[in-house]
Amino acid sequence: MDLPQTMVLTESDYIDFIVKMNRNSDIMPKFIRNALASTSILFLGYSINDINFRIIFRGISDFVGSRYLLSNVAVMLLPSKYTSLRQEKLQEYFNDYAKYMYKVNIYWGDVNDFSRELRKRFNSYKQKLT
Repeated sequence: MDLPQTMVLTESDYIDFIVKMNRNSDIMPKFIRNALASTSILFLGYSINDINFRIIFRGISDFVGSRYLLSNVAVMLLPSKYTSLRQEKLQEYFNDYAKYMYKVNIYWGDVNDFSRELRKRFNSYKQKLT
């Protein structure tokens, strides 16, 4: 918020930001760069085959160095317009592709299901610590 020129406001601003981010890593605030280098990332609202996701993630990978990326998670809906056998093949393909290309594990379901599962696992983990 302290750097209004880094805020994304319109589609044009978004495209300009992505292009500049990939040319100049100084455009991204330092605390975000540090977080990208030291934590996992949860992608919501993107598809692995979405060009926006691929551009953003490529920029992150280039900045951090792909071998230093931690495991990340993408929440994706099941492709509903295919037969169950075809869905299974597509899921296998995307799972392999995402893991190989981006070190991204795919959670197949909607954001609400993912949030409930994440909360359940977090609570279970927290109980084990006490």
